[in-house]
Amino acid sequence: MAQPTDLPSQKPRKRGAPRIRADSSKAVQAILERNRSKPVPEKGAGLHKKTLALQNRVWAEWTQFAEAGELDSDETWLQLCAGSHDAVKIFESFLEIYILNSETSVPCLGPDEYKTKRDVNSAATLQDVWSALVRVANDDVLKRFRYQPNANAQHFTLRYSTRGGVESGPAGLVGKLIPGLADRLGLTRRQQFVKKETTEEDLLLVLRTAWERASDILCKPSQRVSFSGNVILGGIGGWRYESLRRVEYKDIEVGWLRDPADPTKVRPVASVHVRHVKRHEDEIERDQSASLTFGITRVPVKSICLLSHIVAMAIYNGAFATRFTSCEEVLYPKGLLEDHIDYVPLKWKDAIVDQPVFPLDYKLYWRIWHRVLEVAGLREGLRPYSIRVGAGGRLNGALEPALRSYIMGNTEEVFRKSYNPVDQRHSLMTVAYKELTGGCDEVIAKLHQSFTKRDCYAPIYISEKDWKGFEARNDITQWRKELSSLPNRSSKEAKRIQSRIQYVKKVLEKELIMQRRDEYFETADRLRSEGQSATHLQERRPRRPGPKQNEHSSRMAEDLSPLFLAEDSTKRFADQLVRYLRQAPDRDPSQDARDAEVTRPKADSTTPRCLICYRNFARKNGLTRHVTLEHGEDFQRPFYCRECEFSGQKQLVAAGLSAWSNHVEQCHGRLHAPGPVKPAHCLLCNKTFSAGGFSLHLKRSHVQLGHFKTSFPCPECRRLGTDYLITNLDQWILHVRDTHDGGAVPGAIVVGATDQKPRKRKTGELDQYQQTKTKQVCVEAIVKDERGERSCGITSGDYHGSTDFWDKDELADWDQSTASGSCHVSEEFWVTGRDEDY
Repeated sequence: MAQPTDLPSQKPRKRGAPRIRADSSKAVQAILERNRSKPVPEKGAGLHKKTLALQNRVWAEWTQFAEAGELDSDETWLQLCAGSHDAVKIFESFLEIYILNSETSVPCLGPDEYKTKRDVNSAATLQDVWSALVRVANDDVLKRFRYQPNANAQHFTLRYSTRGGVESGPAGLVGKLIPGLADRLGLTRRQQFVKKETTEEDLLLVLRTAWERASDILCKPSQRVSFSGNVILGGIGGWRYESLRRVEYKDIEVGWLRDPADPTKVRPVASVHVRHVKRHEDEIERDQSASLTFGITRVPVKSICLLSHIVAMAIYNGAFATRFTSCEEVLYPKGLLEDHIDYVPLKWKDAIVDQPVFPLDYKLYWRIWHRVLEVAGLREGLRPYSIRVGAGGRLNGALEPALRSYIMGNTEEVFRKSYNPVDQRHSLMTVAYKELTGGCDEVIAKLHQSFTKRDCYAPIYISEKDWKGFEARNDITQWRKELSSLPNRSSKEAKRIQSRIQYVKKVLEKELIMQRRDEYFETADRLRSEGQSATHLQERRPRRPGPKQNEHSSRMAEDLSPLFLAEDSTKRFADQLVRYLRQAPDRDPSQDARDAEVTRPKADSTTPRCLICYRNFARKNGLTRHVTLEHGEDFQRPFYCRECEFSGQKQLVAAGLSAWSNHVEQCHGRLHAPGPVKPAHCLLCNKTFSAGGFSLHLKRSHVQLGHFKTSFPCPECRRLGTDYLITNLDQWILHVRDTHDGGAVPGAIVVGATDQKPRKRKTGELDQYQQTKTKQVCVEAIVKDERGERSCGITSGDYHGSTDFWDKDELADWDQSTASGSCHVSEEFWVTGRDEDY
């Protein structure tokens, strides 16, 4: 580590010599001064933000209580330290007031429109409140008295914890009153949820529902893929969601591994590094229990293929340092490894290594999770924490307890206390009576699954009439009047009123759905128990009233759902995920290419789109600028058009931006073809300009400055190892045209097709070059003539009559039948990729 700039440099210390030398006075004083000038650490440093927020909120409530009761806050805490009975009753009164004032008014159905709801319903919450209050008093109030001269620090210390049953001391006297206070105020002393686990069958149904019913679970494409990825990852090791959310690209290493079963094949693999949370941020680690690494590879069932999700997100974000154009190149490598190499890592770009792979905050993850369960038809809620409980149960049966605890990041004691679900997965009857039960394990396992009791036809929407009926409420009617009286509908006040209206309507919608679902399950269960059908109660795929976001992309997600339901042997799954992330139009590979344009989404035929990364643009010039800047390297060599591949074809596009523009215009529509860019390159100063601006550059930067008044050697020829003397401007223009393939822009080289500077052709090559170029023009003429287009003025005798001009091999290879049919058929042969050939 480099020393601070204000410290003198010192020679390395000899082994055994003292660290503080006689000449270290200046360095010691500088360090003392710097550390003394540091500010005092802020209150709550090192605490979780939720814990700090609770402490601040509870202390503010206590301060208001003391002011209302005309109490001296500091004196009351000192009295509690002395074990004062009066102080104990004061704090009991505070906790009672805290509960009574936790009631709020919320919207509800019915004529009353509002009802009173208590925010605190559990005695455990009361314990947390008292624990937080004691913690703040210890740090803010009693700390001053502990540091006084001759003070008894133990006397001015209060302790109370909800996690160890620590109720000794004066603070414990108040804690012992909480159970009786909870009974008196109607608080429950039991947990308000039933601990359940998510089995592997349940996880598959969660993933299936998230895609198969995507139109009922509206979210952005990146959010849906991140949700699936986090569910798969959580199901593997049961890590807390914060650990999943913090997995970044630097925590994953994707690579190619020689298949041990078949050394001639290469398999894609990845090492995933997961860090445990709920640890102190300032902790100094003395072991490696804070994290672990595990390996994955490609699996047949794509709904649980974590590697496919990772690679799809990486391709979508352009994360690989190597320029992969598709997921197939990564997941199905075709190249062979050298004999002495068994593994090749695929590196990430430096700019992306600190970004999360599946970015999705917990609130949104929670919302999508519960919406999936609602759409799937679950009767009761299931917390996302059930994934961790289920994974713990699977690991507990497959691994040793020590390894299971290391993977999950907890202790054996914590696992026994918190990770055994109330609904046991084991058949205790089989354990007790063995073969006498007739083998009922599978039946009990099915009964244990959370999704067993679901009904996917349970109501998930209200009607349009119900949604509009909310407008008749008195509060919404009044807000509409206030909104109409405002002169500016975009003002903060208008937005506040609109937000309030939407909030009330969403609360009412949720309550009405819950009411309808309860009625549905009650009626359906009664009919089915009587042997009757409940089909008439089912509402098939209704539509949600009110505002809709991400509806189009969610319908695209449903088209991908078949790939989630079975093994994918077409290698298309991950690339289809990328297309979905980019919201690119999808096509049926079995569909005829001529009919594909008819089935495209409407937006695709009206908006310019980059057919490489599928971004939309408002104008054609924006598309051209994007393709030039972002995909310039893609055109340095021939490549296969991905849009053609998804249409069931495989067409190779020649190198160069112009070749790509020509291909897109002919086969995918002029709307999506970027305009050909022809920068004019100046060989004198090695700069590029637009074709229209080059003449001005040549005049101002070279002619007016006198560059052509004296003779000079051509810089491009000298770079290539030859000499050619230029005496004037006209000679320079002719030399660039004849020797360096210029001419389109006088005095410049047009660089557009391959974005490379053309090499100088030697004198012996010029005739051969002109002959080759004439052949290319002839081939183009043949193609156009066979398509029924106008001729270029070259007759058949011009290209068939001379064996000196056409080689026998070239005549044998030329098949005129390829000039007809699809626009893709002959493109690879005759498209040169050079601007001047079009």
